[in-house]
Amino acid sequence: MDMKIDSRLIIKERNVRAWSQQHLASVSGLSLRTIQRLEKSGLSSQDSLQAISSALDKEPAYFFVREEQANISVYNAKFYTLCASIIITLLGGFLFSTVSAETVGMKINYDSKSLDAGYEDKGIWESFVTVGSESKFELPNDLVLNIRAKINSDKEVELSTELRSASGELLIPYSSDSVISGTLREGVDISYEKDSQLSVVITIRELTDITKQ
Repeated sequence: MDMKIDSRLIIKERNVRAWSQQHLASVSGLSLRTIQRLEKSGLSSQDSLQAISSALDKEPAYFFVREEQANISVYNAKFYTLCASIIITLLGGFLFSTVSAETVGMKINYDSKSLDAGYEDKGIWESFVTVGSESKFELPNDLVLNIRAKINSDKEVELSTELRSASGELLIPYSSDSVISGTLREGVDISYEKDSQLSVVITIRELTDITKQ
């Protein structure tokens, strides 16, 4: 039956003598493979331990694992296992939250009219946005639509929107203290008029007629 020994002491005594594993094997009469296995596993038969002890001029008991060391080893093993479990749990939670981040589809209809020239500019954007993040859409007439999606207390997707100029000026809502919002299910409507020359209507609706790729 193999017994547990402190293989570090064998390595220490071998290094003090500047012996290689092969030299210890030759002096002890054991095979090189036995020396390698013993130093790696810390397990030895009684005969092998006796041979190594004689070769290193030590009593076999010198290489026994002390109870204090055994307790420390068990503690370290439990500690490392606990740390590994915590890391795996945190990493798993991160990966799960990253992979399972909800995306929602929306259709943005843009309709603008030049009140003085009489022309119209229309556009439709179909896009998927990630809940909890902000998406930016560059529109005609140097306008930028920002949309932020979140889950409200009723477990519905709620959209908070703002319309800005290309230079970053806040146009809608008129004050940073207010917000134009609504659920994706009900939709959001935005109207903007500039100097009685440009009229813009933007509608945001849930996208239900195509499938996310």
